Amino acid sequence: MAGAHAALGALLGAVSGTSQLVDVSVQEAVAATLETGAIGWIHAGRFPVRSGGVHEYVAHRILRAADGYVAGGYSGSDRMWTDLLAWMAESGDAGDLTDDR
Repeated sequence: MAGAHAALGALLGAVSGTSQLVDVSVQEAVAATLETGAIGWIHAGRFPVRSGGVHEYVAHRILRAADGYVAGGYSGSDRMWTDLLAWMAESGDAGDLTDDR
């Protein structure tokens, strides 16, 4: 797991166009891997199945930010997204995310 995280970090560093330090924690890599199993059990009462490179509960994207790139996503039930969106809207940070499109 740490090797996979390091490879992704190296690729992200390479596409940034500037020198990067990639620091990978083996403990964090394993913990991040185990998170989705807990989420699957909590929200669906079952463990997630492996489906290639895409996990059934996690929708990750790499997005351009003002100073580079950021990777992130949300996981779990639809409630987790709607609650996050409501919180962002309440704080004025939702932008156009509340538009139907």
